[in-house]
Amino acid sequence: MSFRYLTPFLPPILIIVSKYYPKYSLLLLSFFVTLLLILNPIKFFRFDSVINRYSYIDGYVTDMDTGYQVNEIVKYFKSLSQNEKIIVTTAVHTFNPESGVWIYLKKNPNITMAYLDGRMFGSQLDQIDCLHVSENTYFVAKLNNTENLQRFLDKVTVITNPHNSDYSTIYKIKSDCTGSFARLDLTK
Repeated sequence: MSFRYLTPFLPPILIIVSKYYPKYSLLLLSFFVTLLLILNPIKFFRFDSVINRYSYIDGYVTDMDTGYQVNEIVKYFKSLSQNEKIIVTTAVHTFNPESGVWIYLKKNPNITMAYLDGRMFGSQLDQIDCLHVSENTYFVAKLNNTENLQRFLDKVTVITNPHNSDYSTIYKIKSDCTGSFARLDLTK
């Protein structure tokens, strides 16, 4: 995936390197540019935008829906799952950061990924007071989009994007509610 980000740099690099430096310098320079992209995407895209008007720093890093919060969300859940098995859920119609969270956590042996959405209950949602699950279950929401599940959730934390007003909210399914309930098996 990083090769498409390197493309704008290749023509000027080839000209400079072929004229003044040994051929292995191109590989070394490509390596450092790739490393910059991996370790500090903000600096990479700022650098890219100086020499390339098609850098698209907004779309990848600083605008809404960039998935900037994915790493922090993944780190949060990996920390929680070190000592116990947990379930992490998202709404069905997700984009970023929920889709990124799925990719990074789906192979974690202590985390089960599942979908949870108010639409899954149909008209019965109004008749349910509680959701019962077998393990600690969390819900990742873009902004506060809880998909009609707000009354079943307790807010745990908010992960923000320092470059804009975008944020993700992590909720936990309430464990201390009374009334009619729906038992969910999200481990399958």
